[in-house]
Amino acid sequence: MNEQKFSGNGFSETESSQESETVAAKIKLLKFIRVGLAALALGMPVQAQNAAEQGGFTPAPDKEKIEVVIKKDKKRPEITEDLRAKKEARIQKDLQKIIGEYAFTAIPDKVEEKSNEKTPEVGQLSVGELEGAITEEEVRAVLETLPKGWVDGQIASIKEKPEEEAPPVDALYKERQELWVSAHTLCSYENPAEIKFYRSKRKERQRLSVEEIMVRLYHEIGHGNSYSCDDQMSRLERFELLDRILQRISEPDRYMSSYVETLEAKDGTRESTMFFKANEYWAVIVSKYFSDPNELNNVDFLIINNLIKKYDPQYNAIKSAAQRRKIVSAIKQDIKSRKKELKNANKETELAVKINSPDKK
Repeated sequence: MNEQKFSGNGFSETESSQESETVAAKIKLLKFIRVGLAALALGMPVQAQNAAEQGGFTPAPDKEKIEVVIKKDKKRPEITEDLRAKKEARIQKDLQKIIGEYAFTAIPDKVEEKSNEKTPEVGQLSVGELEGAITEEEVRAVLETLPKGWVDGQIASIKEKPEEEAPPVDALYKERQELWVSAHTLCSYENPAEIKFYRSKRKERQRLSVEEIMVRLYHEIGHGNSYSCDDQMSRLERFELLDRILQRISEPDRYMSSYVETLEAKDGTRESTMFFKANEYWAVIVSKYFSDPNELNNVDFLIINNLIKKYDPQYNAIKSAAQRRKIVSAIKQDIKSRKKELKNANKETELAVKINSPDKK
């Protein structure tokens, strides 16, 4: 889940996997919280089905060709401030017809260039499958493979908290028993994202693999780099991105995620549901882009890739994803090794205790 203080981040799909308040109350809330949380849909497929599986499209397996084309593309020509303002106003008016007042609260009123390159605080993340944890160093190794501007200065912290501290599932969305909050992001344009993972004591929720944790991590990083929270995009770029994502969630060849497809706002309004779906669709495709970009169709791939290339021209989605998969594989082996070492150390301790026991003397 991403909190835009609620941030257009809402509940994040856990791919194993978010009456009415008054408009004024909504606006006040959204100005301070823009939210996104990662909720696990128990009983749903570990991997969200994509449109290809449902006969929607056939993803192009070779995204390298797209990468080459993008590198040759010319930069977007600059436009006058007057024309930019008119375009922003036009898109905002169109957005209002779909998402109501969120068209005014999702995008910062003023956008200024920032130069915050502070490295985020990082803690270990528990892994249920292997009964171990991903270390701070291993988390940082993954973060170093992400595009410039997506982590340093953009993400303030990545920490693990007890489940009791997780926000309620029904904070924004209609409650569904199969959902629980496994990760959550609090961010705004003014404040870098704080990503929190929640460690559950319940056995049915302790099955997260290293890969599943990474899916959630990428998802939450997507929330932290959304049209509401990113500190690089211009105001016009934010409007254009939100507008494009709202189009995508209704197009037949969209990425099909059970979490996004079934999401419904708590207040029951179409405007809120469409806005929250857009927030989560963005985070879901960002997660897939970082984990396996070949599973995205070219439309979604290009939405993310074009944005990244503007600020990090040398970034290669295919090679970087392959690099992350190697790191994840190494992390799994390291966790197993640490677990074996701990088991052997415990045996030696038990043996030493028996030898020195008074009953043995």
